[in-house]
Amino acid sequence: MRLFKLGAIKFFLYGILFLLLFLLCYLSFVPVPKLLPSQTIEKKLSGLYETASIWVPHLDIDKGLIRQQNLPLFEKVERHELLLDTEAAKYRQLYQHLLLEHQHKFSLFDAQLIAVHDLAMDEKNNVGGFGVEGTHDHHDMSSRNNFAQVQFSVNYLQAHRVQKKSWFSFGRVKHAIYIYKDLNDILFHLATVPHTKSVPYALAKESPTDLEQQFESMLFHFKVAQFMAINSAEYNAEIVRSLKSYQRLIEMNQDIIHKSLSPLELKLVGDWGGWQSLTPAVSDRVQTH
Repeated sequence: MRLFKLGAIKFFLYGILFLLLFLLCYLSFVPVPKLLPSQTIEKKLSGLYETASIWVPHLDIDKGLIRQQNLPLFEKVERHELLLDTEAAKYRQLYQHLLLEHQHKFSLFDAQLIAVHDLAMDEKNNVGGFGVEGTHDHHDMSSRNNFAQVQFSVNYLQAHRVQKKSWFSFGRVKHAIYIYKDLNDILFHLATVPHTKSVPYALAKESPTDLEQQFESMLFHFKVAQFMAINSAEYNAEIVRSLKSYQRLIEMNQDIIHKSLSPLELKLVGDWGGWQSLTPAVSDRVQTH
């Protein structure tokens, strides 16, 4: 028994030593991240948007079962072709059902997800009916919850900026990673909005801050697109406006992180869209268009 305990202790110590050596090598050879240029952010978020709005729901959530049952309609969306009003209504209801049936999976990856039951049943929705029946992820509220977490972490960084006496802080590293992770969650909530059944946009509050203005602009334009013919010129213009607001939101938070952290801390945090913040990979299908 004593030999077993000694062996376990050795294994544990060797494991810690390995991790320390790995961390030392990582910090020695990885360069300090620089501010990502606008073109890089735009390209990355465009791929992530299409992945989140089309390819993950179409192929991954139910392994493509509903897509296969409605293949001509789903392929029309994938080719970015204009949908007729009847087609758009049918597609949005199928898409809503798909998300509803697998909602429990999403809550495993996002603690800020908010589910509501029978949303606004007295308001007109975008498929010719009223409200949204059933219990489902309320993307507007969930994304606002994610954004509230972004603001909390931003406030923390601004109150604990790096100084000579505090050149390293796990708190700063943690909150910087949280910011990038919550920004990802915001996109993955709202990228599905134009394809879902819902009711019109409702402003959260008046006189928002600069960060809130960018977030609300992103949400507003996605909600406008939600009531337009899918892949119409007007629809595409609203998507572009929304993604521009999201890009600005990324750039503003990226700037705050780089001003608040030391070079060593930035190495641990990485860039927006990096593995540290659990950013999903861009679908290979995006490259086919």
